[in-house]
Amino acid sequence: MATEIQTTAPTGTGQSKDVADYIHDADLPDLPPAVRTLFEEYSKIPAAEVQPHVLELRERAWQIFPYPCIGRLRFLDFSLSTMPSYDKILSSLSSKEDPKTLMDVGCCFGQDLRKLLLDGAPGSQLVGVELKPEFIDMGYDLFMDRKTYQGKFVTGDFFEETTGSAMKALDGTIDILHIASFLHIFGWDEQVRAAMRLMGFLKNKPGTIILGRQLGSSKPGEYRHPAGVAGVTYSHDEESFQKLWTEIEKKTTTKWKIEANLKKVPTKGSTLELLYFEATRTE
Repeated sequence: MATEIQTTAPTGTGQSKDVADYIHDADLPDLPPAVRTLFEEYSKIPAAEVQPHVLELRERAWQIFPYPCIGRLRFLDFSLSTMPSYDKILSSLSSKEDPKTLMDVGCCFGQDLRKLLLDGAPGSQLVGVELKPEFIDMGYDLFMDRKTYQGKFVTGDFFEETTGSAMKALDGTIDILHIASFLHIFGWDEQVRAAMRLMGFLKNKPGTIILGRQLGSSKPGEYRHPAGVAGVTYSHDEESFQKLWTEIEKKTTTKWKIEANLKKVPTKGSTLELLYFEATRTE
């Protein structure tokens, strides 16, 4: 699971760097209708019990991993369903002639996968990859589907390429990769390496897709990780993300169509810049 951070200036500029505190909101804000629908219709939780249920699971997760995205309840943000191509992706997963397979990398509690299931996607076409198995376990409790969940989860380091490993076995089997809040935890070189590893999961043919959302910046460059985390991250605008992918194309001898859009999103006490992107292989 990626830790979302907020920074204000690239390293080396001489300006101060502000990173997000490990924020823990005491109260749960009003839930969007789509979130309530998921818990009430998919998880079968009575409306009056949704809020205390979510807060209780958040507290459990917070005690183990005090990440901003947990404290801020970002796991209630079903980002995949906000992508412009969501309906097209949903339809492709359910195709009778050529059903596509979707992998959610860094899936956290598996919230986007549950949204797909509620919207009609077959579980047989869904794979979640997560570094921390505790998140998968808590996801079953959060969505009340330990005995009924239909998709597949694989836990461990996605860079793992040991022959015979569960992670390696996924190579060449995926049509669509969703990577929300993922690439932005790496610096430029590591983003290139990560993207190349991600491509290994995809089927080796045009039409495969990598899409997602991550922290961006109208001042692209290297940013510091939150306190206690070594290294730097690289935050993109539309132009720098295209340059990143151009480098990836050269290293992989592939061609991709890139659509990227940097948006400013107001949050409690600040404004986040989020980069929404979709990369479709053309050659």
